[in-house]
Amino acid sequence: MIHAIPNPTRKVTLSYPIDQVKQAVKDIPLKHTRYLQQEGNDAIGMYTFSALEFLSLGVFVDINLSEVSETKTELALEIRRAIGSFDEQYEVSKAGRHINRILTAVGDFLENPELGAQLKREKEEKEAEMARKAEENKMTPSDKKRAVLIGLLVGVVAIAIMIASGMFSDEDDTTPQKSYTSISKTSLASTTPVVKKEVKPIVEKTTYGTADQEMVIYTHYKNGVSLEAAKRNITSHWSQYKITTKQIEDYYNNQK
Repeated sequence: MIHAIPNPTRKVTLSYPIDQVKQAVKDIPLKHTRYLQQEGNDAIGMYTFSALEFLSLGVFVDINLSEVSETKTELALEIRRAIGSFDEQYEVSKAGRHINRILTAVGDFLENPELGAQLKREKEEKEAEMARKAEENKMTPSDKKRAVLIGLLVGVVAIAIMIASGMFSDEDDTTPQKSYTSISKTSLASTTPVVKKEVKPIVEKTTYGTADQEMVIYTHYKNGVSLEAAKRNITSHWSQYKITTKQIEDYYNNQK
């Protein structure tokens, strides 16, 4: 990084009481789930949100509210990188989209005071529906045993059918057919042999936690963040993902 670009900021004056603006700011995650509230202080009107970005540790959104009068509130918004500072123009463009998205959401909540409560009810109903379906789909021990027995029975029947149809016979099939079974052993032997190469999986299954947890650790590692710095940053700024220092250490040590 040669020339750091100042953090993008924006100030607007809203014709609404500060308490109403505070509620609108806190409701932002209901409209845009990518934003997670990290800090909030209603007494001084300061709030911080985080947002992940593709192949990036994302940004922090700082919002400060100041009461201008009983009916007017000043909103100051600043976007800062999760690690480092802005040094590319495309990063600034992304920050501008964050600013527009945040201000639009706040404006929607202010114009429609019932929107926040409506979105909260919809979220609770969706979570309740998902919990109900998960409970319905939960298999009892007897259901699991029944499923295993049915699977074994289907397998036995399938093998019996294949044996009865001569699928496992060593005799050559002399009946011409318009299928791959009409190829004789001689023709197969005369064809160019296919060299089978061992294909290793690109990413082996790991035990570093959920996909979100591993993505956070991976982005730190990819951006060259040291192990100690990664442990400090993840446990302090990404605590919502509940990542332990052991997960971070295991991931880093496994990359060596």
